[in-house]
Amino acid sequence: MSPAPAPLSLPDTTPAPRRHPTRHLAGATALTASLTGLRRRITKRQLSVAAVVLAALVVVGAIALAMHTMVSGDAPSQSATTAVAVTPGGEFPAGPPLEWAKSATWSSPVLMPEAKKVAVVDGTKVGIVTADRQVALVDDQGSTVWSHHLPGGTVRSPLTLTMIDNSRALAIHVGDRLAWWMVDDGTEGGVALPSETAPITWRGDTPLIGTSTDTVALIQAGQLATVKVPQGATAVSAWTDGHVNAGAPTGWWQLKPGQEAGNAHPWETPASKPETLTVIDAMGPAIATVHPSSTGKGLEVVIHQDTGDGIHRLMAGQVPGAKPGDALNWFPSSSRTWAIVATRPTSADKKAAEGRALVDLQRGTVTDLGGPLSVASVIADRAFGTINGQRVVVSPDAPTGLMSPSESVVEEVLGRNALVRSSSNGQERIWLLPPNPAVPTVKK
Repeated sequence: MSPAPAPLSLPDTTPAPRRHPTRHLAGATALTASLTGLRRRITKRQLSVAAVVLAALVVVGAIALAMHTMVSGDAPSQSATTAVAVTPGGEFPAGPPLEWAKSATWSSPVLMPEAKKVAVVDGTKVGIVTADRQVALVDDQGSTVWSHHLPGGTVRSPLTLTMIDNSRALAIHVGDRLAWWMVDDGTEGGVALPSETAPITWRGDTPLIGTSTDTVALIQAGQLATVKVPQGATAVSAWTDGHVNAGAPTGWWQLKPGQEAGNAHPWETPASKPETLTVIDAMGPAIATVHPSSTGKGLEVVIHQDTGDGIHRLMAGQVPGAKPGDALNWFPSSSRTWAIVATRPTSADKKAAEGRALVDLQRGTVTDLGGPLSVASVIADRAFGTINGQRVVVSPDAPTGLMSPSESVVEEVLGRNALVRSSSNGQERIWLLPPNPAVPTVKK
């Protein structure tokens, strides 16, 4: 079997949850009580395993890069770094998030809106795409680590931290290409896609590329390696060891290029009626499935995990407020340790996706948020949205909190700092905001 996939990149330091004494939901006791006392526990073993894996990848990456040079149709080129125009200091032009200061450490140049989100690396650096088509890695002091010109074409995905041939890279779907730059030195690479609209997902540690109605591909030696997907199965994640995880109501597969899929391996906790099981999505090595509960009146989410010797049951729990027949959306955190499960709007129901379930893989819990959360965004340690018309922030680490109408949403955390986006006259920038010293820290 395949070795157990390791987390792609957990933050070096997980920010301690902060909340002001006034950040609470008035008249919503059940909502706040549901998360009171919860704290994140990233174990030393997880961090040490991640450190060993990353150290090993340094050695493997050198070999992979040599292979890429010999085999790939796109010979890698070294990035010629030109510093991007980061502005030190300044005042964030809107209401900052409560836990962070209005006075910024720095702000970026104007960004390309189509790139949507920035990409955090190691909790100390951030990848950005500027409006003048520069891809750059910038550190927490505002210095350019490397930069490169973005290839021509329409940008169709955010800049994303991933693995290419066992080395970490920042990758983006642009035009009919998947382009990437190695994190360590900005070395450029890329591969042609079957079409401009070829779907790409980033749930594993390497990109999963849709190539036809019954095939997907992953990157091997700088080229697309095609994998046949069994009828009725959904490919959910790709891994740098060369396998693709896939699932169906009948079971799961670990597929590899050039190999027959064979019969499905049955799920460890199958639904009473297998045809009622649905594969929702993946988050790293975890695969989320859902099926009607034993009472027939609700839905149960079951998380299975790729452990290296197969895909095994990790945890399960009832999805609050969901009923058989509901379609579900999966909103994974960028830390890959928790997610929001929400009901998906039907064509006749134009409401936004609403979820009451916070699925915490580390604690093995499914928590009722106490009200239907309309999800706006989910980052490493918190999610933003509205509950019953109130703007809120929810987290596995702290009580649910009320946001003020003027408060900006955090795009991502960078160490103990926040990356927050501003938009003015059609121009978007990202700002690095330090912690607000006036707001007390909730101790772990």
